[in-house]
Amino acid sequence: MAVPTMVVAKFDFEPSSSSEMKLEKGTRYKITRQVDDNWYSGKGANDASGIFPISYVEAVVDLSGELPAARPNKRRRAEGLSFSYTRQRSADLKAGAIAASRYNTALPTAPALPTDRLPYHVRRVMPGPGSTEVRYVDTRVNRTSSIRPPDSSNVSAVHIFDLDETLIQFNHLGSLYIPPRQLVPRTPGEAATPPDRTAGKAVSAALEDLIFGLATAHFFFDDLDGCNQTDVRALGHVDDRAPLDALDFDEDGFTWPKGAPPGLAHPAWTRLAHRLRAMEERYAKAAGTAGAAARRPPTAAATIASHVAKHKYEKTSEKSLSFSARAPVDVLQTADSGWVRVQIGADEGWAPASYLSPVETNEAFPEVAALGTAGMLSDEQATAVANLHRDLTAYTEGWLDTALRLLHALQHVQGCELVLVTNSELAAALTKCLLFRLGPYFRPENIYSSVTAGKPAVFQRIQERFGHEPHYCAYGDGDEERRAAEGLQMAFRPVGHVADLQKLCRQAELNDGRVN
Repeated sequence: MAVPTMVVAKFDFEPSSSSEMKLEKGTRYKITRQVDDNWYSGKGANDASGIFPISYVEAVVDLSGELPAARPNKRRRAEGLSFSYTRQRSADLKAGAIAASRYNTALPTAPALPTDRLPYHVRRVMPGPGSTEVRYVDTRVNRTSSIRPPDSSNVSAVHIFDLDETLIQFNHLGSLYIPPRQLVPRTPGEAATPPDRTAGKAVSAALEDLIFGLATAHFFFDDLDGCNQTDVRALGHVDDRAPLDALDFDEDGFTWPKGAPPGLAHPAWTRLAHRLRAMEERYAKAAGTAGAAARRPPTAAATIASHVAKHKYEKTSEKSLSFSARAPVDVLQTADSGWVRVQIGADEGWAPASYLSPVETNEAFPEVAALGTAGMLSDEQATAVANLHRDLTAYTEGWLDTALRLLHALQHVQGCELVLVTNSELAAALTKCLLFRLGPYFRPENIYSSVTAGKPAVFQRIQERFGHEPHYCAYGDGDEERRAAEGLQMAFRPVGHVADLQKLCRQAELNDGRVN
């Protein structure tokens, strides 16, 4: 669904963090970009800028009162990336389960496309004699792209994931609510207390700064403004395959023309294709893979994090596990009840989470260490990101860790493809995957941005790529991905709570990667 240029507020909105912008009912606002499924970034008439929920505004058809065009200088923000994060005190972090956000994001969307039709703006050109190439002409920009025959020879299942508020908690970190009955004491004998939401806001603000800084410094976030592509291989047909180490991206004179996209003969297309190829290679290196098409072998155990025992614990049942104080413990699984499944040596069992403390080392997050190896983070920044992950785990009660367990279980299945479709711009989507430790599970060519085309069209492109033979299953928290999946007769699994992820994990782990 296209992002509007101008919107009008349907309700008043009071910001809860410095990154959000106040809305007044009936006032118009300029949209600068769509952050994800639930948030716009925009500007007001008084030069105020920030993000606000999509559900609070509606598009303006008559743009006669449009504000003067103004775009924040994101490049200045990311030059010489400076990032630091002070870990929150444990008392500021929340324990318990995650409930629904205060924002209603179930907005109406356009009907999904029938399975036998392409989007209105795409025309299929069938192959000629002796050819297997199918071409698709985009009538909006008057350009042609080539798509390979279905890549489904060894694919039996394709799992399509939404990103924000499905695999990760990002936009709602400062507005999460825990019912009092679901709060869990942090240590034996300690009373359960409601969380301090300022901790979530601090984590969210630090992540936002880091995402846009890295996206600009390493994934051409500014250069792709106005020419965002669906995936890193979208322009393979215009790429002259010049060696990347021979290109100077700062001096090649790339600027995307304003107005209608240029013809294919314009050099901007080739220079944009070079950037997409560089993004693919940089992502693959930072994700710790051996190349753009390689996948990291799954580890022997889906370890969430390394911990150390704060107290001695004597098991109270056959399912629990005893340990001494200061014993090293690996946490394999978290539960809403305040218990965690742990591993000590070759033994596994359950233990109270309040008896354990995370180990203050980056070794528990090899994906973060890979960012340092790839030259994206300094050692101090990598330590700050590791601390962010520890606080994120505590504050969201293991949301991301549970999602990683699910991906781990699915990745073990032979012939399984993991695909990501997000309303983030492509540069931001790649950056989020790396920062949130999703790199080993999603190859760069399997990450799609639906900002321009919309999720129904992207889902259809994925089905064209892998063919109709594999089993398709989509996962998300919104109505748009549900409609896109159902319109193509794909299975859909809603994820609105950490309990939904935990249920999917149990099914995948017990049923050899199959979810019901």
